[in-house]
Amino acid sequence: MRRRPWILYVLLFLLLAGAGGVVWLTYHPQSPVFDPLVQWPVVGPWAERLREAYRPVEPETVAGSEGSPPRIVREGRPPRDEAALEALAARREAAVDAQIERFRAREFRWFRAGVAVREAPDPTAPVRLTLEAPQRFSFLEKRQGWARVRLGGVDGWIPVSAATLLTDPPLGREAAPVLPVPGLPAERRLLEAARAGLGAVLEGRVGAYPLLTDVEDGVLHRALDRVAGAVEGAYAARYGLTPQHPAAATVVLFRAEADYRAFQREEAHLAGLNPRGHTGHGIVALYQGRQPTDEVASTLMHELVHLINRRALGPALPPWLNEGMAEDVSLSFRDAEGRVDFTRLGGGARRTGGTVYQLRLGYGSLERLRRTRAEGELTPLEALVEMDWGAFVQSGDEEEHYAQSAFFLRYLLDDPGLAPRFRHFLGQGAEGEPLTPTTLQQALEKEWSALDAGFREYLEGEFRRYLE
Repeated sequence: MRRRPWILYVLLFLLLAGAGGVVWLTYHPQSPVFDPLVQWPVVGPWAERLREAYRPVEPETVAGSEGSPPRIVREGRPPRDEAALEALAARREAAVDAQIERFRAREFRWFRAGVAVREAPDPTAPVRLTLEAPQRFSFLEKRQGWARVRLGGVDGWIPVSAATLLTDPPLGREAAPVLPVPGLPAERRLLEAARAGLGAVLEGRVGAYPLLTDVEDGVLHRALDRVAGAVEGAYAARYGLTPQHPAAATVVLFRAEADYRAFQREEAHLAGLNPRGHTGHGIVALYQGRQPTDEVASTLMHELVHLINRRALGPALPPWLNEGMAEDVSLSFRDAEGRVDFTRLGGGARRTGGTVYQLRLGYGSLERLRRTRAEGELTPLEALVEMDWGAFVQSGDEEEHYAQSAFFLRYLLDDPGLAPRFRHFLGQGAEGEPLTPTTLQQALEKEWSALDAGFREYLEGEFRRYLE
């Protein structure tokens, strides 16, 4: 008769149970189970060492001043050095003041259409681009009748003379009223180029917009439909503005990023930029690529806000406002139905390999500002709202400008005193009042220095809320 190796089964069971027990005890070092073990003659010292090794770190209590509660400091985080923090704040204030002075010291001039921007301050140097319309530049540098300027992330040199300069802005010195205008239908030429780039074309709808795509992902289609259907209501609730005209544009969603980049080249003002989507001539273009669904949905929402701005506020908005509103909406939290919650940021951390995490969407933009803030290079608000498109998207700074514009708006709308003034500013703009730095400051009833200080304090609170 064959003997069953029951003894081996028993030993294996006891071994596994013992290993499991040890693991459990490392997670529960305070358990009373340890109490009798530490009394055993052989096992006791081993059990006591195990308990001490896995005992949780107790917070260190730092005595407070009379009448104030003690502060709790976790091990590895020393008490705050208030003097060092005050010195750091003073250095940051000085850095901001210096940035403001450098910005104010710049010269801004309008140039005539047809003027060539060259690679070097030499009339024989190769031409980088020729101005197709009057253009306002800030001078980054001057050299013997030439100025170094930047447009769309590209630096070049432009001659400064009576022959190239405009005496007055092209539309006069009075700002033209900004009023809501109808949406643009898709331009036929670009629509044909999009169809050619898509290959196999699927037609559908996202919200009120026709959709052309070669993406067959039903989950993504439904997500885009939900956010497109929810964005106008979120916009109206957030800004107090209602579109005055119906939607007219077409959404084009490319499956491959390379196909989108080829289509992007149809827009000359995007040369040198690397957007995830863009809007122009009645078309919203974006791509899926390897992006998660929520990131594609955020891009669509961002671009749709640009279309809504045109129909609710007006065209040709200053970049900080146009891009800031689009980022403010798209970086906010959305529920499963696409509804926007402006009290929370969307996104979070995503593992990108091993233990490396990437902060995404709203969290990613806030982290970008934290890094810039730590380096003392945050753009003064007065400089930010003065920027034209070329300065706003200049290479290396565009992501910070987008993020700062979004969080500047969040600061204004989260402040109980500033929110109604800012919404009034937008409402006046929709009725034709100029949306200029001067009218913004007048509406907010604050000096730029006070706005800078309030904004920096707001950011510090957001850093603690989301990133610590």
